[in-house]
Amino acid sequence: MQALLNVQHLSTSFSTPAGSLDVVKDVSFSIRTGEAVGIVGESGSGKTMTGLSILDLVPRPAGNIRSGEILFRGRDILQLPSQQKQQLRGNRISMIFQDPMSSLSPFYTVGSQITEAIAVHQKRSKAELYQQTLALLRDVGITEPERRSRQFPHQFSGGMRQRIMIAMALANDPDLLIADEPTTALDVTIQAQVLELLADKMRARQDMSLLLISHNWGVISALCDRVIVMYAGRIVEEGATAEVYARPKHPYTQALLRSIPRWQAPALDRLPVLSGQPPMARVDGPGCAFAERCEQQLDLCHHHFPPERLLHDHRYRCFNGQGHVDDSP
Repeated sequence: MQALLNVQHLSTSFSTPAGSLDVVKDVSFSIRTGEAVGIVGESGSGKTMTGLSILDLVPRPAGNIRSGEILFRGRDILQLPSQQKQQLRGNRISMIFQDPMSSLSPFYTVGSQITEAIAVHQKRSKAELYQQTLALLRDVGITEPERRSRQFPHQFSGGMRQRIMIAMALANDPDLLIADEPTTALDVTIQAQVLELLADKMRARQDMSLLLISHNWGVISALCDRVIVMYAGRIVEEGATAEVYARPKHPYTQALLRSIPRWQAPALDRLPVLSGQPPMARVDGPGCAFAERCEQQLDLCHHHFPPERLLHDHRYRCFNGQGHVDDSP
């Protein structure tokens, strides 16, 4: 499969009174046609800003994409004129934003908002737009679409609002869908329904690609072929989801996986906790950003940035990761 999206050396920063803060640092990855890729990490690791940078939606004037290329079908999105970027967003690349309540306008019905998302990119009659809107609502599992399309966002539950966001994102049959924490704040049952809906859409259109941003390993493992682990704005590990889950190389990935509750664990066992806090975004200094929290740290880690190691299609950045992992099946 050829690369649909190719991100090369992407760096994004924010200007603050305290100086420039780097939130995405030299990030490179690709997504092939029909592939589902997940980005996982703690809050503040740079996941959402990576997704927003792909669509050049970083909040300005404070935010700024300092360097890099974002090649979509071979064309650098960052170099496109503003009008062409607008034609791309919501059309060939769509995004499901993290909070559906703040992403939907409270002043317009959900039907009118879905209709607008279609009308911006497609020339259709009012009757055709209305029928397509109803079809999208049915596709995402909203019953009585004629009545519900005339209602406002506050008249829907969190799960239903998220379904509406998915309907809007899929309205123009995108080539790439970016889903930013699509199951956050939803109960377990609704989470499963939303994940099943996304999986159904991937199966229905096998050439559509997915970039799923989450802190939840369960969500990532359910949908994604490959996973990218981010920490302090950088990619620290990347590989096939099953491989990374079974044989994590980076100490940060290992710590994240250890913190997942296990059904077979004794009831009184304490859940392992990753000590410390993620570092504040900063201009790059020497050493590994995870060193202060790492149980495997060496003196070398504090003074030199770790090189990238590659084992088959599994890549990671660590001086010590290879020597501290049980590679047995």
